[in-house]
Amino acid sequence: MAEKSRVRRLFVALIAPKELALKLAALAPANSRPEKLIHLTLKFIGEVSLDQAARLTAALATVKAPAFTLKVQGLGLFAHGPFWAGVDSPPELISLIKAVDLIAQEVIGLKLERWPPKPHLTIARVKGNPDPRTIALTQKEPPSDFGSFWVRSFSLWESFLEPSGARRVLVQEYPLI
Repeated sequence: MAEKSRVRRLFVALIAPKELALKLAALAPANSRPEKLIHLTLKFIGEVSLDQAARLTAALATVKAPAFTLKVQGLGLFAHGPFWAGVDSPPELISLIKAVDLIAQEVIGLKLERWPPKPHLTIARVKGNPDPRTIALTQKEPPSDFGSFWVRSFSLWESFLEPSGARRVLVQEYPLI
């Protein structure tokens, strides 16, 4: 890969509305690093050249997908650390994920994702073992209901890895129809 100043570390995501993000952030475990940007990753791109980033930015603008409602329910914890809120998988979300995945394959040469995906909103990165409160939250029956939100756009983000966590900068927002 080229020198660091000539690459961009990118991902494509849906961003949780501020009110929901604040509600979810309040649930972050004590031994975690809460996300500054609570999001659903549609596709992690990784490090690409400046030319690939420009081509990807343009290609994502060709996505013609409808806006949709996303229901947020339940909490979970992946073994590698992310604490998350579950979302449903309406057909519009799955179609959007597939469209972004296909563009990343065609423009950058990335492998297509394995299916089915487990869509979720990343809330925090847990360090070490989860505390009893976090475990109880993830096992709650019925799962906590955080309501729904209207998804009107998706966006391309650049991520900068820093000692305090990832810093993200919006590259481009793409409206849904």
